[in-house]
Amino acid sequence: MRKDSKYQTFQDFINDAKANPNTVKFGAPMGTSLFMGVLAMQNELNVKFKLVDIGGVSVKAPELLSGRVDAYLDSTAKTIPYINSNDFRAIGVWSDERSKFLPEIPTLKEVGFNAMLEELVGIWAPKGTPQAALDSIEATVKKICADPAFQAEFDKISTKVAFKDSDAYKKFLEDYEATVRSAAAFL
Repeated sequence: MRKDSKYQTFQDFINDAKANPNTVKFGAPMGTSLFMGVLAMQNELNVKFKLVDIGGVSVKAPELLSGRVDAYLDSTAKTIPYINSNDFRAIGVWSDERSKFLPEIPTLKEVGFNAMLEELVGIWAPKGTPQAALDSIEATVKKICADPAFQAEFDKISTKVAFKDSDAYKKFLEDYEATVRSAAAFL
């Protein structure tokens, strides 16, 4: 939200969208995972936003600052400079847990929205890769992710390092696919 937005909380935002269907302008790059997240939000919370197609972060910020959109979704890393400069105000973090970079901001799950959306970053191997090689790669990635120096580099760009083993990542992808399929049904 812009710092001067009338929405002080996520619930304010949702209440206005419910009271005024198709008027609260939510920016999302059409067809992306962020767009699917907005569709999932509409579905789960029974609201109807006026969806505005906006592009990457270089376009999103001006769209919000100009008032062309009332809100948009993006990663903490991409929005925190605007939050720290007091141009934007966050009303929710789309994560299972609060962000260590914005600890005072509740997760959307805390305020009643359960669909999950996180940036997908993973390491993939071709089908048929020997299990020993997969195990070695997983162990190496786990070790790297646990390295305080590695984590410190990601802290500099406000990005959480969250290792998931192959089973947990597969489950995450299955849940993510279910969210996207459910959201896509409303296109």
